[in-house]
Amino acid sequence: MFKCDYEGVAIEVEFTNHAIIRVNQRGLNHSAVFGSIVAALDLILDLKNNDEFCIIDKEAECTTVCGMTFQGETLVISVITVIATQYTYTKVGQKMIKI
Repeated sequence: MFKCDYEGVAIEVEFTNHAIIRVNQRGLNHSAVFGSIVAALDLILDLKNNDEFCIIDKEAECTTVCGMTFQGETLVISVITVIATQYTYTKVGQKMIKI
């Protein structure tokens, strides 16, 4: 789990077991995924509680699929999976953030 404060908001980033498996299979490290999330925080903070979103990071050549919830004053971002950018797809209603 990664923790940080951004514009006065406490943020925690957690990885599902599935996401950990995919990060390892794709030769990424958790810090690269966390970096994608940090780079997109301005846009993430515009989303609503319980939104699902994906971050398309062309530099890292991966797409990170996440969910977000507020637990009290803390924004918890849960990494659901990480996929190669060329295989990116979104579900209906899922927000897309390109960085």
